[in-house]
Amino acid sequence: MGKRPDINLTDIPWPVSLLRCNQCLGKMRPGDERIIILEDVSLKDNLILLFNAMPDLNFQIRESRGVYHMNIKKMQ
Repeated sequence: MGKRPDINLTDIPWPVSLLRCNQCLGKMRPGDERIIILEDVSLKDNLILLFNAMPDLNFQIRESRGVYHMNIKKMQ
């Protein structure tokens, strides 16, 4: 439970990056948090669609110098 290591998708090509992220999300338990790091805007947009389809996830996105950090938390 709690904070886990980051999921760094900056050097992973599409669609492997999306599959890897989805695999990590499937392993999350209530209360777990992840930080996903990526640079690809298209991947970010697709992840937003995925996260919005999962009602038990809360997420926030921040961008700094072309790098996106997506904070994700699986709710109870």
